[in-house]
Amino acid sequence: MKTAFRANGSAPMTSPTASGLRGARQLINRRAWLVWLLLLGFTAPAVASHIVGGQLRLLRTAPYTYQVGLTMYFDALTGQPGARDPTVTVSFYERGTNRLMDTLHLTLRTTVPVNYGVVACQDRSISTDELRYSHTIRLDPNRYNRPGGYYVAWERCCRNVSIANITSPEGAGTAFYLRFPAIQQNGREFINSSPQGFLPTNGYACVAQPYRAAFGGTDPDGDSLAYDLVTPLNGGSSQAPTNRAPNPPGPAPYAPVRWLPGYDSLQQISGAQLATGQPLRVDARSGQISFTADRLGLFVFAVRCSEYRNRVKIGEVRREFQQLIVNCPVVTTPRIALTQNGPPGVALPYVPGTIVQLPADPTNRCMNLYLTSPDTTARVSLELIPLDTGTVAGVSLAPTGGTVVSSRDTLRARICFPDGCFGTDGLPHAFRLIVRKDACPQAVSDSLDFRVQAPLVPDAPPRLRVWPRGPRLAFDTTVVAGATIVRRLIIGREGDSLSVLVRGYDTDPDTRITVRCLNLGTGQLTGLPVVCPTVTTDADSATTRLEWLLGCEVPPGLYRLRFGIASENCGRVLTRQDSVQVQVLPTEKVVTLPYNIFTPNGDNLNDTFAPAAGLEPACKQTFRRLRIFNRWGREVFASADRLAAWAGGDAAGGIYYYVLEYSDRSYKGWVELIR
Repeated sequence: MKTAFRANGSAPMTSPTASGLRGARQLINRRAWLVWLLLLGFTAPAVASHIVGGQLRLLRTAPYTYQVGLTMYFDALTGQPGARDPTVTVSFYERGTNRLMDTLHLTLRTTVPVNYGVVACQDRSISTDELRYSHTIRLDPNRYNRPGGYYVAWERCCRNVSIANITSPEGAGTAFYLRFPAIQQNGREFINSSPQGFLPTNGYACVAQPYRAAFGGTDPDGDSLAYDLVTPLNGGSSQAPTNRAPNPPGPAPYAPVRWLPGYDSLQQISGAQLATGQPLRVDARSGQISFTADRLGLFVFAVRCSEYRNRVKIGEVRREFQQLIVNCPVVTTPRIALTQNGPPGVALPYVPGTIVQLPADPTNRCMNLYLTSPDTTARVSLELIPLDTGTVAGVSLAPTGGTVVSSRDTLRARICFPDGCFGTDGLPHAFRLIVRKDACPQAVSDSLDFRVQAPLVPDAPPRLRVWPRGPRLAFDTTVVAGATIVRRLIIGREGDSLSVLVRGYDTDPDTRITVRCLNLGTGQLTGLPVVCPTVTTDADSATTRLEWLLGCEVPPGLYRLRFGIASENCGRVLTRQDSVQVQVLPTEKVVTLPYNIFTPNGDNLNDTFAPAAGLEPACKQTFRRLRIFNRWGREVFASADRLAAWAGGDAAGGIYYYVLEYSDRSYKGWVELIR
């Protein structure tokens, strides 16, 4: 970042001028020249004033294994080469007790210049390198299992001497902090990585002009991230040669930097002395920063990114950076004019707040857009965003960009809408037209919201027909309030197969219809094996079929099967329903009572006794065994086969007693054996 530029932290706002950035560059060059002379004339070691900002990161790469990373933004303009540490040291501590867990040395892996936005906007007075350090470590799950969690820390001195919102910046240190949860929870690995993917800001901002920059990250585990402003940490490092990079870094709490009067964690970049000013703010969800500064200078700021899982905070990482505020030329936003087609050959200016009524003629559904800019040359881009549904098929904007070469030049574009309906039929559809113009350090934009309504598309109600099929059908016609109602009834019992053919119709164009059974799996039908697939089609009709095999699990009673059709046309949904009743009758089983005499004499007449053959098990009932006893209670025959027959064996003639055992009951009786 820019160490040679120094601004008075309490200086009032100055008017934006085209020479502001050039003046800042001249100051930087003069101070850089003085620094060069001092380096030539003195051999005593200088304090390393080089840290622009950065953050820590923790990425899980394998079970209990992590890549520990540190990103430091280094002042490449005036930062001393000796301050580019080839390695840095981080410490792991237990939260709450501050017990030192591990110390790890990270190696410098890459050094990449920071690309500050549009190349044409870059300035030599700002030059920053991104230094990335990393190393892999395996954490012991038996040690990193405390519920309070842990943290990683790094400390280093010093910050840029030009910082305008803290005291003694040349002697202020930096502390990076990252909190993470226990990696072993409830006997299992707790898989987690810290937020990643953070980017620096766009280099410089202009005084009295709104500024926005993405400063948030993403979470590899899909955890929720929340952002807030915090005071940068000074830590325990200092200008002393033996304490510029404490090894190992000390435990928390870390001392914060000391703000100059008028600054604090919520006023890190000031905007109070400007009527349209706004101090630095951060969006709690996206991490985007925004402000309208009221003074020049180099300002350090810090943002905390907190990590939540299931609404419980499990970690955080603190980010720091510096923002340069300079004078810039005033950039005007492009001017938008929108017209709609009126009578033949007439273009009507669009009046904000009104609704544009599209004609039925599909060849006349366009609006004209005119863009002008007071600037001599301006590159502009156009974007049309639906505000209601996210996307609208068939809506076009052309061209989507161009160049306005003079204040008298006009860029023309057309917004055209599709034939038929779009969006939700009968309701206006809202759009936002965004115009962006290239400028330094950021593009400026303007927007225009408007609403469009298509002609109402006729849509007749759908039709639904059902054809019940079963062993027995009954129809009962009644008249209610002048309308004829046909009650359809399917009559069946266990073992019968029932079906209902359902067909829906809608012949309106561009209609999607869906036919389904409405009450399956609910009420009386809960858990019953009724099959009825839902069918959706863009054709004129859709057909489905309900199939129901009446098993013994279906209790006798009266059931109602409900069917429906839904037709969707231009965002409007029309429905219709019908129903069929099913009467399930009790099961009728023929029960043959066992005879009570048999004569095993080989004449094939009553030679055996099979008492269970005529007692078929009822629904959900199972046969277990047959047992036969003599008069003294001794068992003379037994079988688990329901159809088993006793031929008497060597038993003597006389009276015998039997027991038929089923899963839910037993039957007892007697039989006489005659020899």
